[in-house]
Amino acid sequence: MNISEIIGRKIRIIRKSKRLSSEKLGLAVGIEGSYIRQIETGKRKLNILILERLADALNVNLAALFDPQLPIEKKELPVEERLDLAIVPVFEGFSPQPEAYTSPNAAIDFFPVPQLMTQGIEKPAESCFWVRINSEDFQPLLRRGDLVLLNRRVNFPLLDGVPALTYHNGAPFLGRVTNAGGLSLLISTNLDGKSVSLPVTSEEGEGCYCFEVVWKANKFI
Repeated sequence: MNISEIIGRKIRIIRKSKRLSSEKLGLAVGIEGSYIRQIETGKRKLNILILERLADALNVNLAALFDPQLPIEKKELPVEERLDLAIVPVFEGFSPQPEAYTSPNAAIDFFPVPQLMTQGIEKPAESCFWVRINSEDFQPLLRRGDLVLLNRRVNFPLLDGVPALTYHNGAPFLGRVTNAGGLSLLISTNLDGKSVSLPVTSEEGEGCYCFEVVWKANKFI
């Protein structure tokens, strides 16, 4: 079961508990009832703005849609499908000072991270954070309006093909990792041919600001 199906089933049980038809909920949110049914069955990619409207219409916190304790079909969610949540900070846009991302006090908001999104990350509440994209400089991988989950890496090298963000000449640099000939490079995603060297060992990576792009939530993919 993917994240869209899990959230969709939770929306359905909350809607039914409030005795709302899909048409009435759709009217409150500003979308068709058929769209609601597609969300509930996991057939629609979830837009963060629609989720916020659904949470408002259902009178629940947005985090409730990720709540591991929420029952499905009047029975408890099976253990293998439960989500352990971590609440991580959200920062508005990329900062030219990477240190800004290490202090939750600088966050504008907090958003849950389900276990499904952070498999393999030892302590996501400590190393992960959300960033809202407010620039067109990261296309085609990231677009303005995306909500992106980043994980600060301390173990190197990164795997081939991993999308990652680092800092180069005081500015954020986005690309995909390529390892060859004892080198680890971050190749720009906008086809301009630029690349930045990355550490190839954890010792070399001490003090390096390098962030793996774990998830982008604009369409909840």
